[in-house]
Amino acid sequence: MTNFAKQYAAAKKAKKVAVITPQLFKFDKKGQKLIGVFVSKSHVPTEAGGAGYNQYVFETDEGLVKCGPGQSFDADCGEVLAGGVLYAIEFLGQAKTNKGYTVNKYNVEEVGRPVFEETPEAEPAESGQALDQE
Repeated sequence: MTNFAKQYAAAKKAKKVAVITPQLFKFDKKGQKLIGVFVSKSHVPTEAGGAGYNQYVFETDEGLVKCGPGQSFDADCGEVLAGGVLYAIEFLGQAKTNKGYTVNKYNVEEVGRPVFEETPEAEPAESGQALDQE
């Protein structure tokens, strides 16, 4: 019979468990950058029954992050972002529209498909030598 708890414990001990819960990334400082690979977007309805906004998930050097950059970002970039592509998103601050609304402004650069560094493989154990010497 399968024992999922034992599988989890073994994977955790071997450090092969990846956290997939994204952390919140908030654009709040002019010049702030989010650099990561676009993973997904989902619509988040507002409690007041408004239009809501999109939430975006990126894989960054620090792990998965999610952000809700706002409706102006949704309109400008929401349909253009491609999954698996590396982007650099810089927060340019806020601006007023002709109607007096405040919107967040961004500069979005597409870097392309990410290049992953190869990790050196462990040297194979010599014949008769134990792999784990704990």
